[in-house]
Amino acid sequence: MSNLNDDFKRVDLLQYVELNFPCKTVKLNDKETRVNPCPACGHNDCCTVYTDTNTFNCFSGACTAAGTVCDLMLATGQASSVKDAADKLGLNADYNDSKASPSNNIDNPETTSGNKLTDAIKRAATNHADRIAKRESYFLNRGLKADIITKYGLKIDGDKALLPGGIVKNIDTGDYMNPAGQTPPTLNAEHLQSTGVVYVGEGAFDALSLEQLGQKAISINSVSNVAKFIEQLKESKTTCTIVSAFDNDDAGQKATEKLRDGCKALKIPFDVFKVHKYKDVNEWLVSDLKEFEAAVARFNVSINAININRADCFDTFLATRKTPRSYISTGWGELDRALGGGLVADTYCIGGTPGAGKSAFVLQICQAISKTEIPVLYFSLELSEDEIDARNTSRLTYMNDSASFLSALKINMGNLDDDQWKILDGVTPEYKATFKNFHIDTCKRDRTVSYIAETATRHKTVSGQSPAVVVDYLQILQTSNNRQTDKQTIDDAITELKRLSNSLNMPVIIISSLNRAGYDKGDSMASFKESGSIEYSAAVAMNIMPSKKGKDQLELRRNGEPTPSIETELQIVKNRHYITGTVTFDFFGAGNYFKEQSLHDKMRCK
Repeated sequence: MSNLNDDFKRVDLLQYVELNFPCKTVKLNDKETRVNPCPACGHNDCCTVYTDTNTFNCFSGACTAAGTVCDLMLATGQASSVKDAADKLGLNADYNDSKASPSNNIDNPETTSGNKLTDAIKRAATNHADRIAKRESYFLNRGLKADIITKYGLKIDGDKALLPGGIVKNIDTGDYMNPAGQTPPTLNAEHLQSTGVVYVGEGAFDALSLEQLGQKAISINSVSNVAKFIEQLKESKTTCTIVSAFDNDDAGQKATEKLRDGCKALKIPFDVFKVHKYKDVNEWLVSDLKEFEAAVARFNVSINAININRADCFDTFLATRKTPRSYISTGWGELDRALGGGLVADTYCIGGTPGAGKSAFVLQICQAISKTEIPVLYFSLELSEDEIDARNTSRLTYMNDSASFLSALKINMGNLDDDQWKILDGVTPEYKATFKNFHIDTCKRDRTVSYIAETATRHKTVSGQSPAVVVDYLQILQTSNNRQTDKQTIDDAITELKRLSNSLNMPVIIISSLNRAGYDKGDSMASFKESGSIEYSAAVAMNIMPSKKGKDQLELRRNGEPTPSIETELQIVKNRHYITGTVTFDFFGAGNYFKEQSLHDKMRCK
């Protein structure tokens, strides 16, 4: 009896995908083909089929699908079990449950393309319409996420998709049917009683595509209903801004002009969200989610800038000047003073030479922020959760008793004696109280800035509180665009993180490496790798490195002389909010602790 897993590995997975899913495929090289959108999660630029092993992997943070054709069938609902997948592919007359199981750890089997497997794939393709009609992946393939599907009660009934307002779509033919003898109501008409921007689309999928991005969107069900919708606007006495998001065709353009004229007559603010190269909003969402998200974000920024004149805002501006500006303390008084009062909603870039203590320095800032009940999201692309926990614990033991503390290395090694456990027990209550607002994400599946922005925004949505964000570190960030240079990737990352800071109204701290020219002299922007984007986009740029005295201390340490601390300078080379200059610290590396030197002794602020 052959192992069923081997049979799954012999199925031409790329052929199966092309026959069974409405996806586009792009050959990356002789062994890899990109599939858009991912059949499992519906996202673009994340799913790769490996033609030499007949396996696939989705790298999206929202999706964990990977493996053989069996894993794909299970992930997309085309099979309810391994046996069901084998039956539908016609692979096993002698099914052996103990030998057959999905596997994400694939060897490199010899690919075969016998008639048996080819016929099985074709049979699966023939039955595809019946299978897909029985699961919600139809809506997923339209780019809609589970929360939207649940919120709007989207369901499948046989070969029909049940949409809001009693509208039914035949999945096979694409035809829409209204409820007998009824006119479907305007979807989300209640948005007309709100303020701000309200998008108006032709169909439900267009409106739901925008709702999925957190926008307010209405569907009028057909461009033939524009006149009725204008009457609805008149009756609602709405004060919102109406934005046309109709289809990119002649009918959509005519409907847009008609709606523009109606809004003008009613003195309702009006604008147009252009779909450009796609047929409609939903096709844009499915074809290129990231491009669609960016376009909506840019449009919202531009429409707010256009609709709001500063004269109307001046009284509010003056009112906010009556109270002091709110700052977030770094935990060091003199650094706060050098920054103008502390951290504000902007981007802070901290660079340094290897071993200078960049991560330790920023983690100590995180400790100070977390203690103030402000959440901190620490995106660590280098250190593990355990390494960060050990460093934070080490610092607390050092602050508690500098004569008897535990290094992070010792904590990570384990095998502690009774006295060392007493030290840990002594700081446990403080650790739990201090770091209850501190969160670590090691970005294991997605190291792009888009993932960081999505996660931080989701945290705000779920918790209702904006987090401070730390990225450790900049040069490890990746891009979904393989054609970008390192400089382009960093430029895009800095720009997106600046946008994230504005969106969250919170500081974003970015750790960066320095170029080799900056190892000896880090008092200029040129010290940063790819410094162009940092120079123009970061509000504050700082370099951390040993001072002249600190370098002498390091030399003594190399020669075997005990030097518990290294004098370290934080050089503020750019500061949009206050002054540039140098703040001096003693860095106790074994305890992961920075102690700020006194103002009169060593602190130099120009």
